[in-house]
Amino acid sequence: MTSVFPDDQFRNGCDESKCVSLVPISTISTSFTCYTDTDTGTDGNVVGGDYPMLCADGYQPRMVHDEPPLFLTDSNDDRPYKYYTCCPPLSSSTGTETTTDNTSSTITHDRRHCSDPVISNNTNTNIDDGSVEFVDTMKLCQDDDDDRRYYPHQMKNPRQEEPSSLSSYTCCDWVDNKYIIIEKTSTVNTVNTSSPFFAGSNSNSSSLLDSFLDDIECVQYRNDLYEKAIIQNTYGHIFVRKCNFDVGSSMDSFTSPRIDTGNPSKYECCKNTLVTAAAAATVTVEPFLVDTAFRMTVYPQIIVSSMAVICCLIIILGLLIPFIVGIENTKNTSRWKKKTDCTGASTVIRSTTAARRASTGGASNKNSRTAVIYNPYNMYLCSLAVPDLILNTYLLGMYISFANQKYNPRYSKGNIVWNEIAPPAAFASFEGAFVVACSTANLYMNVIISFEMFILLKSNHDIQRYAPPKLRKVVFQSISVYVFAIIIFVTHYFICRAVSEGKILFLKTNTVWSLIVTYILPIGFFAGVCFLIWYRSYIKATNRKLRQCVLYFFRIIVVFCIIWLPGMLLLVIGAPTRNGTLISLGLLFCAIQPIVSTCMAMTKHDVRNYCLDFITLSYCFKNNKQQQQQSNEEEKKIENPVTTCKAPIVDEQQYATSTTPTSPPPSPDSDPNVNINDRNGKVNAEEEILCDKV
Repeated sequence: MTSVFPDDQFRNGCDESKCVSLVPISTISTSFTCYTDTDTGTDGNVVGGDYPMLCADGYQPRMVHDEPPLFLTDSNDDRPYKYYTCCPPLSSSTGTETTTDNTSSTITHDRRHCSDPVISNNTNTNIDDGSVEFVDTMKLCQDDDDDRRYYPHQMKNPRQEEPSSLSSYTCCDWVDNKYIIIEKTSTVNTVNTSSPFFAGSNSNSSSLLDSFLDDIECVQYRNDLYEKAIIQNTYGHIFVRKCNFDVGSSMDSFTSPRIDTGNPSKYECCKNTLVTAAAAATVTVEPFLVDTAFRMTVYPQIIVSSMAVICCLIIILGLLIPFIVGIENTKNTSRWKKKTDCTGASTVIRSTTAARRASTGGASNKNSRTAVIYNPYNMYLCSLAVPDLILNTYLLGMYISFANQKYNPRYSKGNIVWNEIAPPAAFASFEGAFVVACSTANLYMNVIISFEMFILLKSNHDIQRYAPPKLRKVVFQSISVYVFAIIIFVTHYFICRAVSEGKILFLKTNTVWSLIVTYILPIGFFAGVCFLIWYRSYIKATNRKLRQCVLYFFRIIVVFCIIWLPGMLLLVIGAPTRNGTLISLGLLFCAIQPIVSTCMAMTKHDVRNYCLDFITLSYCFKNNKQQQQQSNEEEKKIENPVTTCKAPIVDEQQYATSTTPTSPPPSPDSDPNVNINDRNGKVNAEEEILCDKV
């Protein structure tokens, strides 16, 4: 059988294998097609459509009007999908096209020339190298309904794997002259060198002018995978107007986005020289489209994270400032004591008395909310708030940059901005590791607090003396947790980065170990501590005040588990599949947790007072007043250096009958028959004997 080669003028150089539109047709879902849901309006412009007409290599889409539309019967989509073809670019809107030999022809598309794509699993056949036989690919086109369409043309590959084991072909009724044709009869045909699109200059060349990228200004796709340049924001996924072509590719010069004036959700990727010379000086292309989905994704996170940052700062500074002020006051009062002690007797400064009273629950002075006392458990609250502050500060900065139309591809490769073509691990390598590290620090700090509460309750139950953790221990525990979280961050980040670069292949193993170390171990330990406390009835055996203190800290931990852990669960489930809805909800939970924890912390009297002092700036006013009073006292001491001391009040009759009248009265501590309460009362009374200035 002799093959009939349609003349190039018959199809006007159009090539349907250049179509790169992805329509959800179940039978060819892994291949590009020439179907589109767009249409040509009365003014000649293309209107509507979620699946625009796209062509590769500089070809321009043209509608085939005599082809009946396609309806998807296997879905609820009732839209008609029309057929189009890809042709060389037009020199004007009159329907003429310029060829390599400066000839022009009228474009008429009276019928289609190729079939729907055919999927091949043949890895040994690739007709692009110009020397492959049609032994296998010809068989793909023998069963076509139109017996004239038995010439296979390989289409572009929509998948990320390049080259792919799966290839798609379209069966056409014409021969692409860049290939060496071996017909069914094994007769080699002569290359059609008379085609106006033939680019060969000698008889040994059989290549066609296969690209018109130099003749066009913009393309309608945004990367080398021919993904459409359309902004389709959804909740949790905001698209960015960006052109991501690989350096060194044939399209690496199309890197400047230009917004479609008729539809702001669409844009084109144009050449740098074009945009710089014509549009860049007058038009500023904003990277994000501000629509309802953008607002719902960005602004709630900004509001909640702002509140979380404020709450964390109040807790941290409100509890640290009185501790620092207390250290300074202790140093100042110690120096004052050395200067004013007149007899060397056992005199105690007033601040020490106040501190001892407040430490035993006295707190008699209601006007002063800032008694200088170190509470180790309040320092644990500071340690808990630090990871929340770091995480929400990061989220706040990122989302504010989105709201201000600031996009940096180096730092915005997270799960929210959907703009890249790399595997998911490349997007979330930093952001995912950062969230995992913050959650690690939070969970393990809660483990330490629960363990300290367990030791306190156990000591009380066993009637043993319990020494609260010292400052050195609290600081050491906090720093250890933070260092461990940093190690988790570094490990997780570099493993995910190596996976995204294809260097290692155990992403699932890394995920499993991250879940075990970061979540399962601390949560399991916390659950075990709670079970032991309940099983041994430690809380029931405590007194009322101790039970309130323990329940206070356990309420904070429970709030953390109820709010933070669901947020982490949403992130863990949503991150691998890049589910924007789950990721955004998880980040909101992570921001709500410190707000609720701060409200729970305010139920503790001293924490609330410290935070109120910080908010009202009472430390500044009190410090100024105290400094002025101390300065006045020092001036008086310089002017009147003579001081007198009040002696302890002693019974005269008992003192007169004493055998050693020159010795002081016996100390209550040396008499074992003295009641402990009386002894404490006498000690407190002795602490009130101070050295006063004359």
